[in-house]
Amino acid sequence: MHEWTGSLKKGKNSIPFVVKTEKNGRMEILTSAEYSNYSHKHKIVLDAQKNETKVSMFVFAPSPLN
Repeated sequence: MHEWTGSLKKGKNSIPFVVKTEKNGRMEILTSAEYSNYSHKHKIVLDAQKNETKVSMFVFAPSPLN
């Protein structure tokens, strides 16, 4: 788990990070951002093979926190 805190601006914000894997296979990174009563989630899928890594990102609409 990695936690980032900081200020965000209105619109799109990028929070770069580096992931290193020492094994082949499919891995998922689940992200969540919370503000006030809302949560915004992403799922990043890494498919690591011998000489390349494919990255897919799925974005979910903001939703109220329960």
